[in-house]
Amino acid sequence: MNLIFFVFFCYFAYYAPLATAIGWIWKVQAGFGAFVLGWNIVEAFTTPACRFWYGLITALQFTMFGVTLGINGDLFWGESNPIYGDAFMYFSDYPALAMVTSRSLGVSMVLAFALGYYFYGFSNGYLKLCTVWNIAVGVMAVEPAYFGGSSAGPAMWMIQVALQITLATIGLYLELSGANGPWSFAFALPKWGLNAETFNFVNFIFYLPFCVAFAVDPNAVFGPNGIGPIPFFTEDMGETALWFGRTWAAMIFLLTISPYAFAFPAIKVVKTFVVAYFTYTGLFIWWILTVPVFNLTMAIPLGSLNFIFFIFALVVALPGNSGEPML
Repeated sequence: MNLIFFVFFCYFAYYAPLATAIGWIWKVQAGFGAFVLGWNIVEAFTTPACRFWYGLITALQFTMFGVTLGINGDLFWGESNPIYGDAFMYFSDYPALAMVTSRSLGVSMVLAFALGYYFYGFSNGYLKLCTVWNIAVGVMAVEPAYFGGSSAGPAMWMIQVALQITLATIGLYLELSGANGPWSFAFALPKWGLNAETFNFVNFIFYLPFCVAFAVDPNAVFGPNGIGPIPFFTEDMGETALWFGRTWAAMIFLLTISPYAFAFPAIKVVKTFVVAYFTYTGLFIWWILTVPVFNLTMAIPLGSLNFIFFIFALVVALPGNSGEPML
């Protein structure tokens, strides 16, 4: 019953509001209904069942978003899909930089939730990652849902916020009930060498300034009028590019700290970044050749550095060094 009411209120509160409805009351009711649905689920199912379905649904949802964004976010989530038009529009405007940041986010989500599901299954750390991510996405979705500019499609974002409330409720229950075990933070300098611990530490240091810059103001750091002596991009990011860029920064940050915050095995994290750097190297080559918004003085060295990190990760992950198969 709560599921039916949730769908009903989401549709008439966000997607197709009634002309005579008092909008804010319907929206509040839909949001509260999302919380009640999550509460209902944890009461109706056993804890093992909640762990299973929570991890699986989170993995399926964000793998789906990852694949579609990696292929073409404008096609699937823009305003001109050849099959369903703008029925599922999150953003209407996908300029070149928005395609760059949305594809980057798509790749990172596939790594976290498809490859991550394969590597970690329903481990405590993986479910903790799911909960942190569900909360983070819900918070970040509030901006385009309620405070977005001309590109944002608020209806889909409001529905996304409501869905994230349901998932976050389940995830927080699993955390607060102790079903996912205690948190364990273990961060230490590695024993330097050609090993997984060294790679993960260097990888974290490499990504950290990018994550901070995207979280604060990427245009001020990478844009043509930014604070740096050499800009990375020849134009500023608009609304769409900024949202995807900041969300990519959140996802990649969680991946880089996963051996420290979520107790992911160090070598599994290295294998994840073998795929990541291989894919990003290919994307950099494509972007440099086809996308005119990159300053080649900066893009070529960064693309080359991604290739170097790919080789570093691959060597560490090879069975002869890691002591286990690649997959």
